[in-house]
Amino acid sequence: MELYQVLHLLADMASRRDTAEGGANEEFNDIIKWRSDEHDAVQKKTFTKWINAQLSKTGKTPIKDMFSDLKDGRKLLDLLESLTDSVLTKERGSTRVHALNNVNKVLQVLNQNNVDLVNIGGTDIVDGNHKLTLGLIWSIILHWQVKDIMKDIMSNLQQTNSEKILLSWVRQCTRSYPEVNVLNFTTSWADGLALNGILHHFRPNVFSWDQVVRLSPVERLDHAFTVAKDQLAIERLLDAEDVAVQLPDKKSIIMYVTSLFAVLPKDVTMEAIREVETLPRKYKVESEGSGRGLSAQVKHHTVNNVQMEEAGSSPRPETPSPLTETEGEMEGSMMEVDLDSYQTTLEEVLTWLLSAEDALQIQEECRTMWKKSKSSFTHTRLL
Repeated sequence: MELYQVLHLLADMASRRDTAEGGANEEFNDIIKWRSDEHDAVQKKTFTKWINAQLSKTGKTPIKDMFSDLKDGRKLLDLLESLTDSVLTKERGSTRVHALNNVNKVLQVLNQNNVDLVNIGGTDIVDGNHKLTLGLIWSIILHWQVKDIMKDIMSNLQQTNSEKILLSWVRQCTRSYPEVNVLNFTTSWADGLALNGILHHFRPNVFSWDQVVRLSPVERLDHAFTVAKDQLAIERLLDAEDVAVQLPDKKSIIMYVTSLFAVLPKDVTMEAIREVETLPRKYKVESEGSGRGLSAQVKHHTVNNVQMEEAGSSPRPETPSPLTETEGEMEGSMMEVDLDSYQTTLEEVLTWLLSAEDALQIQEECRTMWKKSKSSFTHTRLL
């Protein structure tokens, strides 16, 4: 091959590569934004239901649109009255100043109750900032719905990570169900088996497990929500269609599972906790198919030298690879501080990588041609 032909080929390959990379980057950004918007929509719906459930306990009127109805701070103060069993004064006016005073009162009460808030100010809520309004409500849920319910068992077990305790409880409840393998609070819940497994463990005479297994994911989830409502008086905070997706919203799942934890026996053994601490880094990635629902896919990816396995519902891992002490400490802190978004984003990236893998394989031929051209060019230059 002549030198000018090699140079022309290399230029052509570089152009094709840049075009492909530009398209991939654009697609990546679009998908990440879509995932974020999707989770925001689910959180808005779920958090609204949770707020109304709390307001109903004190006879307060429900909210309709969380972002607009919370802006003046009055409903937030109503919510805190329900949670703290206290009476909080509210500004009677309807100006921005009155709204700011109400919201600042909310932030003051939260601070007095040691609720962790990260970069959330009164103007953010009054201006209707969606992300920060969701963040504020999640902080409230995390404090009263998660930590407050779990504080006694965490103290008894001398544990500080509420997510680890909750996951240990779930795995302990579903240990006898080979179809259930809960590894996280996202993809492990999409097929509906985990929720039904918890309910069947404590209410085995209420429904047939074999019949539930034969249902579709959406049907299983709807069944679980119905049983939880009828048997345990737990509000339907989630919609089946929002959970039977490729990557369910983690915060919404934790909120609902904590509702189950609150009304069911809370026995958690140190053995279950140690099992969670030695879980392999696995995330289930599933897509809804025909017949019985989610189809299992097992794929391996390496991201920043950390290999994560994507697996469908399967028996519990026989030889889990232990986490290092540093990884365990880091994972323990991710749930309770703002770093929680890191894991969620990482899972989103892995989900996107699966869909992009096939497209990238098409470029393998181009990559092979480029390597051959590079080798030929180097050889020609040496001559």
